[in-house]
Amino acid sequence: MAIKVDRPAGGAGDDVVVFVARRLEEARAARDALTAAGVAIELPDAALEALFEGGAASVPVRVRSRDVVRALEVVDAAFPRAEEPEDDDEPPPPPPLAEEEQAPAEPDDAALDAAARRRQDGRIERTAFKVLVIACGSALLPPAGLPFALVAVIGGAWLLLRPDAPRGRAAAGLAIGAASLGWNAFVAASLLAR
Repeated sequence: MAIKVDRPAGGAGDDVVVFVARRLEEARAARDALTAAGVAIELPDAALEALFEGGAASVPVRVRSRDVVRALEVVDAAFPRAEEPEDDDEPPPPPPLAEEEQAPAEPDDAALDAAARRRQDGRIERTAFKVLVIACGSALLPPAGLPFALVAVIGGAWLLLRPDAPRGRAAAGLAIGAASLGWNAFVAASLLAR
């Protein structure tokens, strides 16, 4: 795993970084391979151990500039690169998913119909609750509740005509709305008669 060759920031002379060791074993292996190939390198064991024990995340392996070509060959042989994709623009394919992690199959029409029915039932249930609340609220605000009572009566009647509507709330909304409509009309007529 050779890295891009560049000049070290604080290097002395013409030293060039040919490898960056991330672990003590990597640093020792790089040093031993370079030394065996005849490349002069100064990385004593004591210095390596002190660097990694001191918390260093990596240690650059430097050689003289005249030994760079040979050093890079040695490092490439000692630390072979993983196969890289031919086209750098295309990301590697994702690993295959396990049987239980596979994407769910396309839902069938029956499942979609059932989901649509559940959503519709939820809407009808909420509408019945709103009609009941409007009917109760209209009874508390005479004569200003007259239009709200009218909405509650119409909404309750509409819900009772639907076969999928909750009968209890629809009937209660219609009954309370009708009573509120009469009450609001009576209060409005009383106020107008004065």
